[in-house]
Amino acid sequence: MKTQYRCYGTKSFEFIKNFIDGIQPTMLPTNCTIVTDKGTLNHMLDRLLKSPKTAVDIETSGLNFLEDKIVGSGFALNKEESFYIPLYKYDEKLIPYWDQSTEDEIKSDLHKFFTNETLKIAYNGQFDFKFIRKYLGLKRINNASFDVMLASHLLNENLNGMRTLKLLSILFTDMGGYESVLYNWLRENKITK
Repeated sequence: MKTQYRCYGTKSFEFIKNFIDGIQPTMLPTNCTIVTDKGTLNHMLDRLLKSPKTAVDIETSGLNFLEDKIVGSGFALNKEESFYIPLYKYDEKLIPYWDQSTEDEIKSDLHKFFTNETLKIAYNGQFDFKFIRKYLGLKRINNASFDVMLASHLLNENLNGMRTLKLLSILFTDMGGYESVLYNWLRENKITK
């Protein structure tokens, strides 16, 4: 007789059972556009400004928002459409990815996005939004509406040490493994160490 597991709105038990049985989780293919030229940059910014809701995540050079830099930003409009924009790359030290004129344009357009009515969804938004406010010179982020990390505390307060975005995406969505293509590109292009 096959054991049945009830998951009550999450796939965590199913994931654990499959892991024990050696079954790899089914992942949705992701379509992440990596922004490396002005045409793609303009397309991304146009899509961001028209989106009713967008998930935002940043990669930083450290944990101190006063001294460290945003290395890149990711934006997911839905399951099928996401963008990553590198801001710095590594070559022994951080080097700007874009020329100053393009970076000023990026800042101007991101300023419009972070002050418009789009609902912003984040993971550990308190951390990310401090960096973003400093980078863009903002007093506040408009419509910062949902924090995945805080929601995971409400779903299960016993996940101590298991609240990474990677793990939560596997436990609670069909989008686990989303980061592998992006991280490979980042390493190949010396965007991250």
